[in-house]
Amino acid sequence: MLGSDALEKWEQHAASESGLMNIILGNTCFTSAISAMKQGCTKMDSTNRCWLAIQFTMCFQRASGFKVLDCPTACPKYKRLQACVEDCTAKMDQNTYTTYTQFFGDVFNMCLFLQTQNFQEWTTALVQDMYSQTAAANASLSAIKGQLTSQQQLLQQSLQSLADLQTVQLQVADAAQAGLAEVQAVGALSVGIQQSVNESLAMTSQLLNASEGLLQQSQGIARLMELLLHYQHSGASLLHSLHSSSTTLQDIGFYAACLSVPLLFFTHPPDARLLLLLSVLAAWVAERAALQHILPLQHMLLGGGGGLGAAGGAAAAAAGGGMHYSYLHAVKLGVRVAVLGGGAGLALWMLLRRHAEQQRKEELFQQLKRSYDAASVASKKPQRRRRSGL
Repeated sequence: MLGSDALEKWEQHAASESGLMNIILGNTCFTSAISAMKQGCTKMDSTNRCWLAIQFTMCFQRASGFKVLDCPTACPKYKRLQACVEDCTAKMDQNTYTTYTQFFGDVFNMCLFLQTQNFQEWTTALVQDMYSQTAAANASLSAIKGQLTSQQQLLQQSLQSLADLQTVQLQVADAAQAGLAEVQAVGALSVGIQQSVNESLAMTSQLLNASEGLLQQSQGIARLMELLLHYQHSGASLLHSLHSSSTTLQDIGFYAACLSVPLLFFTHPPDARLLLLLSVLAAWVAERAALQHILPLQHMLLGGGGGLGAAGGAAAAAAGGGMHYSYLHAVKLGVRVAVLGGGAGLALWMLLRRHAEQQRKEELFQQLKRSYDAASVASKKPQRRRRSGL
């Protein structure tokens, strides 16, 4: 039987199995066999064709009312398909084997027909695809042809524009030659103007050289005057400092001792050391300022004893000198005690505050350490309990 006839015949049997009751009862033998054949025809070997022929044989026996071959509808996964085929064919009688051989040929013919039909469909689709691609290529070629035509027209227009541009360029070249002749005439005229300008520049350069010489002479005179004024101011300052200076060797020794205290003993902390050094400097500045205001007053008081005669003047000078020394000593002592005492008090306050902060830090560290020890002991107790329970 031809493959198309056999396929049509068994598809009719499969169509008769499309009822709802057949589906519910599982009477879809031909439908399952035809579906398996269509899915596996492209890669089907002789073993698969034998198994499909067995399935069609069983379907035919069931549809005809004959005794159905004792063979499973699906080969178990633990067995090879060849073993399942051999088991089924061993159980066949003569009539069943004849039906099986007929279905084996029908399966081969139907697979060949299906493959031919699939090849025809694939070929038809390929031809249609080639036709559509050819039509698209023709359309693209037509569009390219239209674009080439428009580009040719544009090229012709461009050539005409280039010809017009060349004509304009020739006209411009003629005008440029005429302008060049006029420029040459102007250049000849500018040569004379350039010579006059050069002569004016030479005279201006001479005037500038003369002005620079005068400026250098005036700058030298100004520097000489500034130097004389500087020497005069330096001399006046020196005389004033010598007149107002009242520093003794005792003062120098006192301030040297004051400076040695923070430099030698207060090496830490650095801020207290700096405060003491600034206190010593402030005491010296304050003492100098106080003496500059007090010395003129003392001179006026001492000068007032001139009207008492020579003896009285000498006695007054002696008494005034003693008072002058005592008063200066008291002023120096007061300034030193006030400024240095204040600086020492601030330094002591800074040291006490630093010590208090250090104590607070140590107390805080001890509290944290006690908390950590308590937490460690609390965490070890459950572990000991678990170990004792084990």
